[in-house]
Amino acid sequence: MSGMADPDIAGREGLRRRFVERIVEPAVALAEDRSGRVVRCYALAGSIVRVTFAGAPLAERLGRAFAHALLPGHEGPVDLDVHVWDSASNGLPPPAHVLPETEADGLVAADEPGLLAGFVSKEDTLNLIDFERAQAYFWLPSLEAVPGWVTAAPLRRILQWFLARRDVHLMHGAAIGRPDRSLLITARGGSGKSTTALAAAASGLGYLADDYVAVRNGAPPEAHCLFNSAKLTDASLAMLPDYGRFIRERDVGDRLKSVIFMAEAMPEVLMPSAPLVGIAVPVINRSERTFFELADPKAAFLALAPSSLLHVSLTGGAELMRALRTLVASLPCYRLMLGRDPAEIAAALAAFIDGRAD
Repeated sequence: MSGMADPDIAGREGLRRRFVERIVEPAVALAEDRSGRVVRCYALAGSIVRVTFAGAPLAERLGRAFAHALLPGHEGPVDLDVHVWDSASNGLPPPAHVLPETEADGLVAADEPGLLAGFVSKEDTLNLIDFERAQAYFWLPSLEAVPGWVTAAPLRRILQWFLARRDVHLMHGAAIGRPDRSLLITARGGSGKSTTALAAAASGLGYLADDYVAVRNGAPPEAHCLFNSAKLTDASLAMLPDYGRFIRERDVGDRLKSVIFMAEAMPEVLMPSAPLVGIAVPVINRSERTFFELADPKAAFLALAPSSLLHVSLTGGAELMRALRTLVASLPCYRLMLGRDPAEIAAALAAFIDGRAD
């Protein structure tokens, strides 16, 4: 994303504001003129977010994760406006082509009130939010080259920054339950978190998340469904083969996973939000029976904090840490000792959530 510097842009003071006004906004307007505007409003974690996609292909591919939250025909006020565009479909250059490497770094690192920006090299995207104007911008080079984890959780960093200002924090975890009681399941990747959540959903338990969940602390804390996506390894698909027909794409991350969207697979189990009644750390036990053990809150914090910071935080780590400590202190914590049979795991989760566990 480097190139020759525009003399009107060079200089660190006020860099982000000038970048938005002189580079990003004209690029967005041109992209939307060339590709067309597809405008959709979503109810996400207590806020209304309007997303303007530059073209129908972007709206279809990146909008699937938000299908559960769509507000058809909404014409009222919104809390955040997001513009999404790419370069490949309309021949536009990358938005930072005028910046040398030092200025691109400054765009991310500069301390400029009211604006946050991030170039994410792993996925080659621009994420930028202007809090003063409640505007955000998301650019990607090509829809065809976008990684599966981006389509599974689009606008993740922008939404993280925006929601944190509203005391809603994005955490790395799954959440399942009933409309009046839900359980946060958190652990590092490969611990059975997603498989457990999807087994529960297949049995009829409500589904909020399998990877990223939005949480508002309170009495009680509340979990919100931000993305209706789910990702399964081949081993998880072998245990839950009925999900196979809903695979949309493959996520070529550190571990190959299949991406599905619960709004297509099982819309009836999706819940917009639910109060949390506990935190569970899954342990692959492979016994005949799934059961819960009370756990030290420190163990739950250590399961929740590192992966949440790694997965969702480019900035605001101190705020997220405070939110995590508050959450862990306010809920009972458990070790979830997982058996071998997905149906038995789901039944044990339902019994626990419904207050029928031994």
